[in-house]
Amino acid sequence: MASARQPLGAIQPIVPTRSGTGALAVQQHQEVHKLQQQTRRSTSPPEPRPAPPQAPPAAQAQKDKEKEKARSKLSEQWADPPKRVRREDVWLDRRHLLGEGGFARVYLCIEPDGVSHKALKVIDKQQLKSTKTKSKLFAEIKIHQAMSHPNIIAFEHCFEDDGNVYMQLELCANGSMLDVLRARKRYSEPEARFYLTQLVGACDYMHANSVIHRDLKLGNLMLDQNMNLRVGDFGLAALVKFPGERKKTICGTPNYIAPEILFDQQGGHSFEVDIWSIGVILYTLLIGRPPFQTKDVKAIYKKIRDNSYTFPEDHSLSIEAVDLISWILRPNPTERPTLSEILAHPWFVTGPFPSRISTRALDPERAVGLGEEWSRMSKRHAWDNFRKVKRAAGVVEVEGTGVGPAAPTDSQQQQQQQSQQQEQQHVPQMSMPGALPLQSAIKRSKSTMRIVRAEEEKDAKGRVEKEVRSATAPESPISELLRYVIAPFVHFMSSPVLTHTSSHRILAGPLGSRCSSRRRRAASGGSAAARHGGDTLPKSSSGDSGSNVPRPRHGRTVAPTAAPASSDPVPAPPLQPSATPKTTVHPSRSLYEATWRTFDAFLACRATADVAAVSASVVDSLPSEEAQHAPRVFITSWVDYTHKYGTAYSLTDGTAGLYFNDSTTMVLSPDKEHFDYISNRRDNVYTRRHYSLSVKPTELDRKAYLLQYFEDYMAKTLRRDVAWLFEDVQRKKNMDFLVKYYRMKQAIVFKMSNDVLQFNFYDHYKLIITSSGLVVTVIDPTFTQTTYTLPALFRLAASHGHYAPRHAASDELKQIRVLLDKVGYCRDVLRTLVNRKTSSSSTVATASTATR
Repeated sequence: MASARQPLGAIQPIVPTRSGTGALAVQQHQEVHKLQQQTRRSTSPPEPRPAPPQAPPAAQAQKDKEKEKARSKLSEQWADPPKRVRREDVWLDRRHLLGEGGFARVYLCIEPDGVSHKALKVIDKQQLKSTKTKSKLFAEIKIHQAMSHPNIIAFEHCFEDDGNVYMQLELCANGSMLDVLRARKRYSEPEARFYLTQLVGACDYMHANSVIHRDLKLGNLMLDQNMNLRVGDFGLAALVKFPGERKKTICGTPNYIAPEILFDQQGGHSFEVDIWSIGVILYTLLIGRPPFQTKDVKAIYKKIRDNSYTFPEDHSLSIEAVDLISWILRPNPTERPTLSEILAHPWFVTGPFPSRISTRALDPERAVGLGEEWSRMSKRHAWDNFRKVKRAAGVVEVEGTGVGPAAPTDSQQQQQQQSQQQEQQHVPQMSMPGALPLQSAIKRSKSTMRIVRAEEEKDAKGRVEKEVRSATAPESPISELLRYVIAPFVHFMSSPVLTHTSSHRILAGPLGSRCSSRRRRAASGGSAAARHGGDTLPKSSSGDSGSNVPRPRHGRTVAPTAAPASSDPVPAPPLQPSATPKTTVHPSRSLYEATWRTFDAFLACRATADVAAVSASVVDSLPSEEAQHAPRVFITSWVDYTHKYGTAYSLTDGTAGLYFNDSTTMVLSPDKEHFDYISNRRDNVYTRRHYSLSVKPTELDRKAYLLQYFEDYMAKTLRRDVAWLFEDVQRKKNMDFLVKYYRMKQAIVFKMSNDVLQFNFYDHYKLIITSSGLVVTVIDPTFTQTTYTLPALFRLAASHGHYAPRHAASDELKQIRVLLDKVGYCRDVLRTLVNRKTSSSSTVATASTATR
């Protein structure tokens, strides 16, 4: 019997995450916030700020004590796990500590046969008191268990006892790549070529399976007994649940974190952050330290923001290595190479490429001899080794698509000496350069990659189900999550669930298909510049008071019809290769799709544990606790007069608007004196002009009169005295407005410029949806307003017996089911709007007046 847990609505996922790092994670978030404030202050005059209140000495001492405890090692905070650990009906011998991080400790353990050595990752259950921490552990287990790749640490078992949760992993006997770096100071270029190829192969596999690792660093890259690279630690990994989803959580390791994670929280981040980390790793391997490393975390973030790094003069790097690093470490994610372009770079074929790395590389003195041996390698031999290592890493070249530079012939051996001499040249100290000529060659020689997967094991599903079922001890806080660890996060409507190699490994999304990083990058929205660079509009050329105003974050047209294709498309990658041409996706539809998929994931739940599983998958996307409230601005009343003029509406902040039949909008400010006039220009870009009623163009006199008329009518006949109404009298321009609306069978659907979706049902219920469906505000027929996070709403339903009815439904459950039915209707409507192939006008009835 699972213990009670607090609602996931209380989770605050915006806190930077390495679960369990405590004060260090908070410090990381504070440093980012300070840098963001400095960036804003640099473009605006300083404002006086009151001095922060001083904490009482006793309180400050307690705070310092808690910070010190958070920084201390786990082995000092928690007791060692038992010497003998039970897994199902066998006992494992727990040996010495191999390493520890901010959340877990890793021990050597020995199987009952006395021969098989494994790594045992241990999490003390005292760290799992919050729902957020449990959810993050669940996500790590689920994602890691789904991975099956020769360069990813194998996940073997998951079980627990009264005090700990255990993850049994493949043992990497030769430690981490960071251990080798500390012993040897740096790696040679041939070694870096070998390991970077394996890392790109593993990263490509993760991305093809909709997983962003988000914590690629040398400490998480292990070396197995054969000195092959193995990626581990999926504690910060994220599942991309639908094409175009952007993650917003600040997380990662300071030296390796991508700039868009730190400084583009609004736009979010996606797969490109792993590519950035690959660039940092390559620099670190060859130079011996990360490119942005300093003693102060704040200074590291400033250097990342400014893209400030150099190549030291005392390190001899090939020109190709400098070029590749410089290309990867571009601040703009869309300017970085794809994984296939990285492997097509000349650096991989302009020097020795070993077929394997000997354990001699672990010894600084013996490693010198390896370099001497590799220096005698022919170009053909190096090229053959490169192809073999790529193939072993799950990356092969697709025949007939341009498979990279041709392999050198024996007659080209004379070029070998010249190439090796070029690698010995010292590279002068320099800042991050622009595009070098080598990158244009890559465009001509890049190869297409695909994933090679092993055959399915016939008994995998039953074996893993048995492991998980028998691993969970009853009445444990984590039992329910572990018991359902094999359930899928989210099912894509158009993508079948994939049963993966070696276990019943299920992930949502296009697991079985290979989508190129470039196409996936387009689907994920690109950089902040691509997404938001056009969000402000040029000032009007006329003499009126024009402004640079933001467009709606998703919607861009004001017509009450389905939107036509946008001029700046955000293509969604096909789940399977298709010969049909790409189509464009309107920004409003991305909001609709994100919302209906979120609703669908929860509506598909059939048990309380299903709700817990789906809630865990969205924990990083939930807004902070203080943001989990109803939107301040939404429609409070409206008048449909489209047979003659258009649709008038009032907003909660005192604004009144009129959407005219000619697809223009006029919005009257709460002071009833100023208004915005919003028209549509070419490419569906809004033009907003600001006027006052006393000074306006004569051609707007008629529209201004109609706006005033309808505003007065709604204020006198439709206004009610409810708590959520207010007057923002300071707001005289840039008011929110109605973008479009649809009249459906059961409700009127409004899409606002502030990304609020509002369903006004004909039975006088209203659902106001924000945060892409994760927050729902309900106004019932008695004008009672209640706001839920979606996980909290479905957990409330579960607590009232929605999934396990044993008797007649209570009044509370009946009311909850009314809300769930309406959420289901909202899902169906939004899915229909996304899927319909042609734009069509909403069905508009004859003139009518609708009250709130």
